[in-house]
Amino acid sequence: MIRPRGLTLIELLLVIALIGIVLGIMAVSGRRMLGNQEAKAGLNSVRQIVWQGATAAASRGQRLDLVRVGRRLQVQTQETTPRVIRSVDLTAALSAQLPNGTWFSFTPPGKVIFPTGFTQPLNVTVNGRSYSLSFSLIGEVKVQ
Repeated sequence: MIRPRGLTLIELLLVIALIGIVLGIMAVSGRRMLGNQEAKAGLNSVRQIVWQGATAAASRGQRLDLVRVGRRLQVQTQETTPRVIRSVDLTAALSAQLPNGTWFSFTPPGKVIFPTGFTQPLNVTVNGRSYSLSFSLIGEVKVQ
């Protein structure tokens, strides 16, 4: 007796089930990986805007402030109507934990001046992982 070529229904269902399981595992691990990348990107944004503020104060020869307004962290002038020099949008998970208002000022040649009441380190939790942000007097940010 000659058996027809091709797959039986059971073999086809098994292949589809295995493909579904593999795709499910990839989706779960991919989502976790994307969450970790989002956390790192948010922390790097804070690190870069602080460094850019110190650099801008040194190059412009004027005092600048680092201010959080909503979900935005910005370097701005200390004029009557402040002018934004640089800004970065924070992720929702990160912005919910960071303080609002003026964080600190940058003076030429790029020195950071912390206001009274600014506590360090800033502790944040993103995607279940805790991070500690420490700011140096020259605009470096350590993330631990």
